[in-house]
Amino acid sequence: MLVPLCTRRRSARSAKFVDEALLKGSDINVDAKDRVVTLKGTVKSDAAKARAAAIAGGTEGVKTVVNQIVVRA
Repeated sequence: MLVPLCTRRRSARSAKFVDEALLKGSDINVDAKDRVVTLKGTVKSDAAKARAAAIAGGTEGVKTVVNQIVVRA
């Protein structure tokens, strides 16, 4: 079964978040359209928010990251 490219990329981004210790316990939603990734949800620190954006921005094909993640202690 072939998986659409956008779905594979979303899965790859999500997998990168799961493997990141700094993001454990975070609730991050990733949406991608036209090479723009939008991050929404909550994390525990500013460092976690920045790391999520860095992971998304480092993903092949991503042109822009819109980081709407909220930090909740």
